[in-house]
Amino acid sequence: MPVLVPAWLVLADISAQALRLYCLYKLQLPNFSRPPVHFPQCPAQVAATLQLDLEQYEAARQELIAVGAVEEDHRVDEAGTVRTVLIVNELSPSQKEEDDKRERWRQEQRAKLRAEGSTGQARAAAKGFVYVIAQAGTSRVKIGYARDVTSRLKNLQTSNPYQLEVLWHTRGNRSLEDALHRRFAKYRTQGEWFEFGRLNPVTTVESAVNDIRPR
Repeated sequence: MPVLVPAWLVLADISAQALRLYCLYKLQLPNFSRPPVHFPQCPAQVAATLQLDLEQYEAARQELIAVGAVEEDHRVDEAGTVRTVLIVNELSPSQKEEDDKRERWRQEQRAKLRAEGSTGQARAAAKGFVYVIAQAGTSRVKIGYARDVTSRLKNLQTSNPYQLEVLWHTRGNRSLEDALHRRFAKYRTQGEWFEFGRLNPVTTVESAVNDIRPR
């Protein structure tokens, strides 16, 4: 059975024995709640499978723990017995931290929208649209909110020397608009205008909306 080793782990300064041990752990743990009998069941059997002695096995295990490739979690079952559970990580510690930050941000935005959605004011605001209007032929866009997107485009065009076009819009309120402005702050050029460079503004904004909205 092939095993994919994350690139960050391949580039980490760990031994070949540790990489082989990671692969064996990855084969065992995610695929079986109870590994088949032919799988090694204890440290001595794991070491033997990898053609290591117990001291080498322990050294490889500590390498994986040190770089964050595996974690040991101590859990208490219903009988009160403490069991050590091994967790195999696909992401590096820094990647996990970023992933956790993004998930916390999504949860905060969903909670905020749910709270505002419970008020009459937020429900009224939701009658409008959050839109993406672009300077034609570029990735420079305006992310905004309006009750009538067509009228908003006409008003913007009167004061803009460049041709503008509506790329995308969705039902939403000012809270959604604000959340998107915070999400894409690093792309902001001025006011509500953002430069997405090589990114597709529509798919990027639409993906962010799907993350923010309560599910």
